[in-house]
Amino acid sequence: MSRIRLEWNVETQKIDKFDSEDPTAKRARRRRTLRLIMLIGIVLALLTFGVLVLRQRLLDVQSQLEQLLRETAHAETAALRIGDINTFLAVQDRASGTWRQRQQAVFREYNELKAGHDVDLTGAILDLEIDGQRGRVVVEEIINGAGYAQVWFYRNLGDKWYHTAPDFSFWGEERRLESDGLSIRYFALDERLAQAISEIVGGWLRQECEAATCEGGTIITIEIVTEIANQATAPVAWWPEGEATMQVLSPLAGGRMSVDEPFNSNLQELAAAVLAAR
Repeated sequence: MSRIRLEWNVETQKIDKFDSEDPTAKRARRRRTLRLIMLIGIVLALLTFGVLVLRQRLLDVQSQLEQLLRETAHAETAALRIGDINTFLAVQDRASGTWRQRQQAVFREYNELKAGHDVDLTGAILDLEIDGQRGRVVVEEIINGAGYAQVWFYRNLGDKWYHTAPDFSFWGEERRLESDGLSIRYFALDERLAQAISEIVGGWLRQECEAATCEGGTIITIEIVTEIANQATAPVAWWPEGEATMQVLSPLAGGRMSVDEPFNSNLQELAAAVLAAR
């Protein structure tokens, strides 16, 4: 009992000593604590504000770059529509004489196309992507009432965007589409084509399996590419030789692609013939 009383007395003395602290000193300590809390709050608020301002600035810069890229693509489309070669060449990459010569030939091809067909270069942008100083724009064209897509690549050289040669490394993220007996590897820019191939070629495989016994697993792998690996002239080929991988050249890599029929009849006939021969 005496030990309990002793410990109680010690604790009581500590409490009494604490409570006997000078009230002025207590108020001063509280003010210092409050000022410290307020200072920490102000610093955190300033940091948060700075981060938000920086983020908004980056968004504004990105928005300006996007708007400038849109305006450049619209100007280029308008130049093709009215036949203004000077304006058209003004937005072409000046660092490559070969590219400018190629684009002069493209300008003449558009004039010939407009002379023989009903062509509406609407200037509508179906897709736009910016990666640092690289830009990619998918533009719409209407030819004889049918919709087509062209992909143009640009580079920002400080003052404005310039149309450059195709950049196949800027084709979007790699993706895979799986269905019964069919595996399709492709990049994001060829999403529409991959979906069409999956539907049509997948239908062919299902018809074959109805007429014959098919084992489970992947029967064929299709790879949508920007260049045929074996340099074959045909846009559909097996690669590598002896393996069950069929490469299909993306129509966007060689020019325009039908929006309504990305896996067009020509590609379908070639794919069917390659499959049949296999």
